[in-house]
Amino acid sequence: PPTAVLPSGTDLPQITPNTCKTVDVAYAGKIEARKGIDLLVEAMVHLPGCRLAIAGGPKPEIPELRRRIHTSNLSSRIEVIGVIPAQAVSDFLCSARVGVCPLPQGYDAVSDRFTSPMKLLQMLSLGMAVVATDTAPVRAIARHGHDAWLVAPNDPKALAEGIQTLLNDPSLASRLGREAKRTAVRYSWSSRAENLERFIYSLSESVG
Repeated sequence: PPTAVLPSGTDLPQITPNTCKTVDVAYAGKIEARKGIDLLVEAMVHLPGCRLAIAGGPKPEIPELRRRIHTSNLSSRIEVIGVIPAQAVSDFLCSARVGVCPLPQGYDAVSDRFTSPMKLLQMLSLGMAVVATDTAPVRAIARHGHDAWLVAPNDPKALAEGIQTLLNDPSLASRLGREAKRTAVRYSWSSRAENLERFIYSLSESVG
């Protein structure tokens, strides 16, 4: 039967968020293995001097994350902010020079095939320079070297090298950010609704 694949959507910022860069890297999302949080922490071992801020939940997972960070001797460079209001997420993300989407591959079928990373879309809509893992859900949205910097999944060192690449090359980061905003327009909630409406209309036309 006819099908339509609709990725998640994102809000397009109506005002310019806070642009004061207070950290090098920011992650916002669920604090769990299927989102790649463990890979991100491990990547920070390979980024001496780099500072990471993490916002998200659920709250019961935060003490264990902080314990892992402490065990890895990264407490001075990784700040776990925890859960923040939805309206504060954009400013939080924009406080970083680089955003990160470290999705793993092979964790489960849902993560590999049936997910659409909303935080990636949000970072693109904000015009951020983003490092993301090269998984099918990410490739459905972003292109390496065009609107994001994609790295091998399940590889903390590759993730670290991608982050370092953008931190070391502000002109590349700026170009990716500009293209990211253009890409995000295709994934606005209104664009998503229009695509769904066209699909439904095409079905009624075929029946008629």
